[in-house]
Amino acid sequence: SELLAFSPWLAKFDARGSSSGLLSSAEERMEVPGQYDGLLAPNPQSNAKIISFRPQVLVMASKQKPKRLIVLGSDEKEHWFLVKGGEDVRLDERVEQLFGAINNLLTQEGLVGLQVRTYAVVPLLPDLGLLEWVRDTKPFKALVTESAKVKNFNDVAAHRARSEWTTKFSANKNNIGERYANIFKLPHEEVSGAFKRFAGMLPSSCTLKTFFAQRALGPEAFWHTRQRFARSLAATSAASYMLGIGDRHLDNFLLSLDSGEVVPIDFGYSFGIGALLPVPEIAPFRLTGYLLSVLQPLAGSLGHGAFREGLERCLMRCRESGGLLLDACSLFIREPLMDWTAESKRRGNADVNWLPKQRLKFVSDRLRGVHPAKILVQEFSESPVKWVKERLTAPHADSIEAIVAGLHDPSRRNIYESALATRGGVLSVEEQALALILQATDPNVLGRAWEGWAPEI
Repeated sequence: SELLAFSPWLAKFDARGSSSGLLSSAEERMEVPGQYDGLLAPNPQSNAKIISFRPQVLVMASKQKPKRLIVLGSDEKEHWFLVKGGEDVRLDERVEQLFGAINNLLTQEGLVGLQVRTYAVVPLLPDLGLLEWVRDTKPFKALVTESAKVKNFNDVAAHRARSEWTTKFSANKNNIGERYANIFKLPHEEVSGAFKRFAGMLPSSCTLKTFFAQRALGPEAFWHTRQRFARSLAATSAASYMLGIGDRHLDNFLLSLDSGEVVPIDFGYSFGIGALLPVPEIAPFRLTGYLLSVLQPLAGSLGHGAFREGLERCLMRCRESGGLLLDACSLFIREPLMDWTAESKRRGNADVNWLPKQRLKFVSDRLRGVHPAKILVQEFSESPVKWVKERLTAPHADSIEAIVAGLHDPSRRNIYESALATRGGVLSVEEQALALILQATDPNVLGRAWEGWAPEI
């Protein structure tokens, strides 16, 4: 599409034509957005200025029709942005800032690639903003669809089979609440068995490991890509867990085709809000078979190797600097987001900061190393969903607590009950990392996830 159709002013903008008097002196000095991260004092003299814009924009197919805009800078580079209207990107901006704070802590670890891949977010209005376009990337969902040689992700055999299985649990296929209320009542043997069957339907040719192997120039290149992927995924998983970031479906991860790094995007469900959804999220982060395939055979069944090492180091750094991260998160109390304010009022709380304060308490618990299952149970106690409250008070073996803590496994039960009895639920860093990995890979947990999350992939 032509930029002229959306903004004649931008289409005609050219700082090189300032001698004609068409631009003011301020317009001549307009900086390329996204050059400030809040960590250093502004230095406008060294920043790239906007020279002009590419005349073509790419209109995306999603609901709000965001547009890709290309800015030509005085640094002789193209700067790509996604212009999003009708959405508030302030939460994305704040999450990226918190990722940046965590990255600063991780630079002390000395492991190449142990960072969360971030991008610039520039809010312009409450319902308009710019997001840096991360070039040479693809969503995991697109990679799976292409490797499965189908036109639509819903036609991937493993995903289609599990989606059809979930619809059996409600008379009305549109009644999502009834469906998952019944799925959460199923015994762990039935859920785990069904999930393993569906996950096994994804052929090795569709795994991420195969994708990396096909692109690598040789064994050494494959090893380096795998290391970068594992460390990037570890940092992303740890940071996302600490900040309670949910909705980690396959479209909310990009893969850098150059480096193999993971790029998390879209943080609308942050600070544990995923636990309050009609189908609550019970996995701490995404560590499904599609991702684990890259780590095999060195990972073993428990995610050992570069991923687990990176996860432990990230958790340790976050724990050591918990006060700093909580101070950064306190911005959410002083400047509560609109939807949090509305939710607090809906629940009858006079204090509009009630929900942000609750969310920060759970961040504090994660930073201290409280068992992830204990935190989830506390979050579920605030759920507005009736059947979730019922599962909290169900017989012990059938409760949500039993599912997320893995109480059907004697060794996991011992760790959980010992931590609750003697340490107030607090784990060591190594125990916390292991508990998170076991919960994130448990077929009994993944088998109850919303089908749109595609846990079988």
